[in-house]
Amino acid sequence: LQDETALQQATPSSCKRVFQQCSVPQQTAPRSSRPCMRESKVEQQQRRKLMASHLYALDKLSTASPEEACSGAQEELRKMEAAGLGTNANAYNKAIALCAADAAVASAIFERLHALGLATEASYASLLRVQVSQGLLSASSGTLDRMLSTEGMRPKLRNTSPLLLALCAAGRRAEASALWRRLSSLGLAFSEKEYGAVVLMHARAHAVGEMLRRMDELLLRHPRPGRETVQMIEEAYAALGRDAAIENDGCISTVFRDVVAVNDADADADADAAEA
Repeated sequence: LQDETALQQATPSSCKRVFQQCSVPQQTAPRSSRPCMRESKVEQQQRRKLMASHLYALDKLSTASPEEACSGAQEELRKMEAAGLGTNANAYNKAIALCAADAAVASAIFERLHALGLATEASYASLLRVQVSQGLLSASSGTLDRMLSTEGMRPKLRNTSPLLLALCAAGRRAEASALWRRLSSLGLAFSEKEYGAVVLMHARAHAVGEMLRRMDELLLRHPRPGRETVQMIEEAYAALGRDAAIENDGCISTVFRDVVAVNDADADADADAAEA
């Protein structure tokens, strides 16, 4: 009854006022609190331009000192939020990378993005690179576990290779081998760089069997390895030491000679092509 009475008392002028409240932009209120608002094409273009300017500003910070880059990145995010631009995953990913010298800040930026449900594979990759660069390998492993347990996330070399290479360089064979097996089971194809690193790791530990298995896989998947890979295999061969090298000479030397022969053949072919 009260609703019917209110409806009967409504006049054309009162209805008009309500319509005007929904139709006229309330410039003093944040966009999210303005009733019945829809952006015009002009406003959308303005917002895109403003967002582009912030992304450009973040890109320019890559030449600043680590401290200036991180503080500047945080300031750009604050400006974007104050302008009502919302959360842009690309901007946050850039900010994470710019805070590579401060893993705590980078992690905080990532968590803000993750809390909004907007963290992407690139977001995880950015944080992983920061953590690895700071030597936080356990934290990196936790971040990778978190990513792989998230629905829709798939491993890629850009988000897994930094950690794998760091584990190999640190001689953490158990963790590196476990990660290798896990990523292989998920269908990730390793490049020469990962193969070279794991071969060298096993060689330094005198784990000849594992070294040979990975060298065999390397040649099957990358039958024409580059010079950098050959250099890593040379280093691996040298790391075995004289006694181990002699003891396993029949196996290792054969594989090693095959790699060098292929590489030399490619070098000769390149030289012939250049002369022609």
